[in-house]
Amino acid sequence: MPPLTVIGETLARPGLVFRYQGQTDPGCASCKLLKVCHSKDLKPGRDYVIKAARPVKHDVCHVFEGKVQVVEIEEQPLPVRAAIPVSATRGTGVSNHFEECGASCLFKACCNPAALPRGVTAQIEKIEGDVPCLVGRKLKFALVRPP
Repeated sequence: MPPLTVIGETLARPGLVFRYQGQTDPGCASCKLLKVCHSKDLKPGRDYVIKAARPVKHDVCHVFEGKVQVVEIEEQPLPVRAAIPVSATRGTGVSNHFEECGASCLFKACCNPAALPRGVTAQIEKIEGDVPCLVGRKLKFALVRPP
């Protein structure tokens, strides 16, 4: 059986790719669809593609506008944009995360991407430009593929 989740009826169409962010609303705890919506198969920060939508619509969710539908999904291991040390090279693995620097930075999510949990090694596919790091770290942007 393919992994399932719940999504708003206007988004529930095969081929749509979405990013699972995890439980975002405190009201989810009392929802009868909680275990389907936030299935153990889903990983925060990862992208998923809808393979099929079930026909029944449920009117129980206050997170999505309108009703929701149960959908069959498949994980999309798309590359993730991350900040890597300048010494890292294409084709190698990277698993480092950086300590919180305290700077108010637009690129903070690249230093510790949600799709790359601590200890997971991702393959570097493409190295992009320099990261304008506010605390002086020598970093480059890269597209990395999680396992």
